[in-house]
Amino acid sequence: MTLTQFIETQIGALSIFPQQWQRIVQIYLDGLIRGHKKSITGILREFQLHFTTQFFLTRLKRLLAHSSSFKRHLALQIRSQLDRRSKFFLAGDDTSHRVYGKKIYGAGVQYDHALNAFINSIKLVDLVVCDLKDRVFLNDFKVYLPEKFVATHSWRGYRFQSKIDLLSDLLISMVQPLHEAAVPKKSIWVLVDSWYSSGEFEQRIRDVGANSVLQVKKDRRIRLFQSWMRIDHYFARYKAAHYFTTPAAHKKVFYKEAILDVSKFGRRKVLAFKEEQEKEWRYFVVSKLKVTAKTAYRYLKKRWVVETMHRETKQFFGLEATYSGRSDYLIAHYRYSYLGWLLFQWYKWQIVANQDCTSTEKIWMQYIQERREQEKDSLPVFLDNSNMPRRLLQKKVKFKNRKIP
Repeated sequence: MTLTQFIETQIGALSIFPQQWQRIVQIYLDGLIRGHKKSITGILREFQLHFTTQFFLTRLKRLLAHSSSFKRHLALQIRSQLDRRSKFFLAGDDTSHRVYGKKIYGAGVQYDHALNAFINSIKLVDLVVCDLKDRVFLNDFKVYLPEKFVATHSWRGYRFQSKIDLLSDLLISMVQPLHEAAVPKKSIWVLVDSWYSSGEFEQRIRDVGANSVLQVKKDRRIRLFQSWMRIDHYFARYKAAHYFTTPAAHKKVFYKEAILDVSKFGRRKVLAFKEEQEKEWRYFVVSKLKVTAKTAYRYLKKRWVVETMHRETKQFFGLEATYSGRSDYLIAHYRYSYLGWLLFQWYKWQIVANQDCTSTEKIWMQYIQERREQEKDSLPVFLDNSNMPRRLLQKKVKFKNRKIP
């Protein structure tokens, strides 16, 4: 099965949408994947569709009414594919992208850690579900509304929620389909960085019955003989380093471990890791005392899946190509950017699992090539109308400072 056929099949399975609305999803998703960050007007012009931009946006906006049904449909799609003997990891983080203009939903002056600067941006809080084989099953997001934005637009009924609250809501919505699929609670692990690590967030993880490996800052306090001291000071004074070698990269990972009373967490296992070429130690709190350092290190590496999603959705699926400042259009745009990335991940482990095609960029190039061949042969694709005139894709498109052959 080709990638184009796979995506057509998956979209055709969206029985929760009327047939006309499925067509809108097909057009928009195809435009995001191969449109090279074009606006909606550019997508309609390339497909030479005979309806207005406002008509298209209105249908796209109405799709959000089926958002909850759409999530349940995705969960049902992967239920039969789950290996309940595996471990499942919920990796959470946030991403931001710069926007221009003041009248944009969710936009505000926020700090971007990647740029080390304050920028006017929209911030999304994300959660991704994967397993030990790095197979991605589900992903979801929520838009973070800054306090100043909520105060300015309070007349619209917006309510402020911190990023920790948003991630907690995503956590509950993601754990539920895993429980419905009979996945044991002890097999679910939550992975976040030090920004989200707090006693309140860990309590919410325990309430849903999951485990956690949470990164904490080096100045986190621990209790030692009726006194408090920093984690980094404790490990520097009282613990010697050991190491193990990773099987894939064959590099040494130094670690220290202890069972300590951590402030706002309670009695937890604390691990310090440092790879052989790193200078700084990183500290993690593990919810289960019996987890070894080698196992915890293997688990926490799965958090990189959400960082990969941020990079690939921006490069290949037009996440930053937002051309509307209204909330419904923006959220619909984000939802189908994330859906496009998720479909590519499904194709990666369902269809080409035994082939040397694990890179999302390779699959994206494969999709572009298939679409070019289909247009060259005048095959009916997506729109179910072979007589509709079409324009060929541009042969030379600038992408990441290079040209696609």
